[in-house]
This record gives sequence, C-alpha cells and structure tokens, in this order.
Amino acid sequence: MRFISQFIVFMGCMIRTSKEADLLTEHEIISSMLGINDELSTLIKRIGQGVYIDVQIDYYLSLSENLNAYWKVPWHKWKANLKRDYFNTPWKLASTIAAIILLVLTLIQTICSILSVVNGVVEKSLGLQISSLKFEPHTSTFH
Repeated sequence: MRFISQFIVFMGCMIRTSKEADLLTEHEIISSMLGINDELSTLIKRIGQGVYIDVQIDYYLSLSENLNAYWKVPWHKWKANLKRDYFNTPWKLASTIAAIILLVLTLIQTICSILSVVNGVVEKSLGLQISSLKFEPHTSTFH
C-alpha cells in the first residue's frame, strides 16, 4: 500500500496540467482510458489529496530530486525549448538552419564591408602623404 500511495503522490507532482498528461501519454509513460487528459490530471490530483506519505521512506524521493536537479540546469531548459519550438518538424529545422546560415553570411558581409572601408581610408591617407613627397633624383633630396 505504501508504494501505491507514494506513486500517486509522485504522479500528482508530475501531472499538474492536461498538457503534462498529454506529454506522458504521448510518450507512453502512462495510458488513460478516460479519453480526455484533462480528466486524467483532475483524477490524479483528487486521488492524491489527503494521502499521507512518510518522507523518510519515500521510494520516489530520489527520482524526484534527480528530476528537479536536472531541470534546474539552464542548458537543459534551453535545449527542451529549442526542441519544442524550433526542431519539432523537419520544416522548422530546415528553416531554422537556413536562418542561422543567413545570419552568419550577413555578419561576414558586414565585417568585409567594414574592413574594405577601413582599408580604403588608410590607403587614401597614405596616398596623400606619399604624393606630397617629391623625390628629385639628381640632387638626392626630398622637397
């Protein structure tokens, strides 16, 4: 009985919204015969209400702590958001890669433009200094 009540409390912490229930049923972690996952999340919340569990002997405590520690790392959140928002279909993946390539090419073009302008200014300033110097070969002096 202890395992079941701890599992229900654990699942109540995992499933707080119908979206979370959708995710768990989509990945076949749980299955529901209710049909609507909104009802599943409500059912699990209700079953877990008023259930006493001994925290000292919680069999799912280490799993909960590991999940919370994993989710606290910012990189894991960013990776999950990227997968969910930008890489969930092949077309979104292709368009995201194309956008990144275009940004890189635009950056390269901007850098090349800045370098050519800077080189042109330097060459002009050096050209004025060189043209102002006249060398007379017979006297070997500068005027």
